[in-house]
Amino acid sequence: MTSKVEEVARAIFETWAADGETEASWDDLLKMQTKDGYQAGKNIYALALKEARAAIKAMRDLNDAMLKEAEQCGVYMPDFKEAWPNVIDAALGEEGR
Repeated sequence: MTSKVEEVARAIFETWAADGETEASWDDLLKMQTKDGYQAGKNIYALALKEARAAIKAMRDLNDAMLKEAEQCGVYMPDFKEAWPNVIDAALGEEGR
């Protein structure tokens, strides 16, 4: 199973690829992780993971638009406000499972 961090890292990487910043595919990058001599690929993979963690962590703090939408959906706000950081922490902690 792919972790949420890996899913976000792939999305970030695919944005780089779409912008022409790399010619490698995500699958190529994953293959490089298990082989010697691909330090550039390993560095790119590590950077994508680092940026993914930062992006997910930034979602930990709820903003007014998020709170308003949750309230409009009928979510019980005290529970939502308490649970949301735990949801983000779980996404960050699932990596490597």
